[in-house]
Amino acid sequence: MDVLSEQTEIDASTKVARRVIFALSLATVAEGVFIGGILPVIPAIVHRYQITSGEAFWLNAVYLLAVGVTCPALSRLGDIHGHKKLTVLTIIVSIIGIALDVVAPNFGVFLVGRFLLGFCPAITPLAIGIFRNTLKEEAALYGIGALAAAMTVGHAIGPVLAGYVLGSTSGIGWVFASWIALLGPAAIAIVFLVPTSSLPDTRRTMDWLGAIMLGVGVAAILFAFAYAPKSGWGNIFVLGAIIPGIALLIVWYAYEKRTEFPLVDLRMLNNPNARPYYVSSFLWGIAYYGSQTTVVLFLVASHEKLGFGFSVSVLTLGWLLLPQYLVTIIGALGVARIVRSLGGYKVCGLIGGTTLGLGFAGMIVANHVLWQFMFFSMMTGFGSGLLQTTLSGRVSQVCLPEERGISAGMYQTLKNIGGAMASAFGSAIFAAFLIDGTKIASERAYIIVFCGCLLVSICIVAALLTERSDYQS
Repeated sequence: MDVLSEQTEIDASTKVARRVIFALSLATVAEGVFIGGILPVIPAIVHRYQITSGEAFWLNAVYLLAVGVTCPALSRLGDIHGHKKLTVLTIIVSIIGIALDVVAPNFGVFLVGRFLLGFCPAITPLAIGIFRNTLKEEAALYGIGALAAAMTVGHAIGPVLAGYVLGSTSGIGWVFASWIALLGPAAIAIVFLVPTSSLPDTRRTMDWLGAIMLGVGVAAILFAFAYAPKSGWGNIFVLGAIIPGIALLIVWYAYEKRTEFPLVDLRMLNNPNARPYYVSSFLWGIAYYGSQTTVVLFLVASHEKLGFGFSVSVLTLGWLLLPQYLVTIIGALGVARIVRSLGGYKVCGLIGGTTLGLGFAGMIVANHVLWQFMFFSMMTGFGSGLLQTTLSGRVSQVCLPEERGISAGMYQTLKNIGGAMASAFGSAIFAAFLIDGTKIASERAYIIVFCGCLLVSICIVAALLTERSDYQS
């Protein structure tokens, strides 16, 4: 009788685990689809709102600013109030953001929708919290692996799906509707299939002041980047934004190092083995997100009218972006073998940073033949895949077991804030270097961004070289 009861309990636990993993993986697939799917839609957004190519960079800047602030905040609120509740709330806010983008009458309202969509990446850390609190260790590890696989699938199909939907309907609203069609069922599945996790941790408190200071400080600097190309860096409004913004971030840094439950635990930077990887995370965010919009706009630029670019269609763009995502996945999956074979994360990170830099160097000099340009673009994808897993894996390895969640949040925040600032910088470059007599960015603007990404790649290698020791366990 005891054996039968035990087997029944195991079967019931397995069924619960399958339902939980299915529901949360469905949400993660949807997240991956719209992260990958936004890139082919950028030219259509530019056309719909008659914005400049420089203004298109704000699609990423606003989104990444939201991710950088809301992801750690929602993760902490999940610890306090329950992960399931916050996961459902996150999806609802994301759906509202997508719906707002469908009907947005102008680009400003559209950016508000993009900001709300920046809540969605918090699904992954919240889901990990659910796995840890509701499933046994083995099932939780399987669930985390399923999330990674689901995100990969979403990233791979996102560009192609967006290209097909946009190509067949000629309306970006239908692309966004397809994202809602994925997120909606995911929210319903979580409500009915995911049990409420263990009692919330009421001992912890939410660092609201830290969240406000980080968001306002970064937003002020981004505003300065947006306004400066039109009015000059000496303009009173530019200086009135960037100086207080930098000052506020300095105050935030000091505050976060003293508070008991910080939004971002900057004390992790005191670990000398982790510090080079945190710095590299910020730098990689600059190179990775700073180049995304640039590559897309270069591919769709009309060579007949402008003398540069490849004049690719939306559907072709989706297919061209697919290999880059695939090699990024290959790079991410290859880290474990490289670490075992070549002696540690440091070597793997150096290979990733070098490959990233070589890719950008190739895109600078080989930008008139499509297959050559895409080959070097894929090199940046492979290098990014190596860095993505190397950086997150190393900071998790060198911290204490109870600090692994905090270390992952630190890595994500630095990467996204770096990406937001890079997008703002790209917008400023595209606004400053125009074809004479037009508001269209010149080829020089693209080259400057790629050169900046090359320089950042070199800085990543230099940062990783500062680590004195590297071990595998």
